[in-house]
Amino acid sequence: MPMRNQTGKLRFPASVAGLILIAFLLDAGIMWLSDSIMAGTASWIPTVGTVGQTILLYSSAATLFAFVIVPVMAFWLGKKYGQEAE
Repeated sequence: MPMRNQTGKLRFPASVAGLILIAFLLDAGIMWLSDSIMAGTASWIPTVGTVGQTILLYSSAATLFAFVIVPVMAFWLGKKYGQEAE
């Protein structure tokens, strides 16, 4: 089997694993960021109204990424992988 076919087979699972890893790291970063905002040490981050509104905005963005963008990208990558396998 040529090396190109083996690399192509690994590209899809690696991409999906990367997306999931980014979602987990983003969630951990949001938790760290919310702790920093509550402690008052994150004065460099843009705020939106109150502290609670700021944390809600950033956690909503992370949730949107984890539950909408990751599945859509995984579906798109799977479709592209399936087309290449034909």
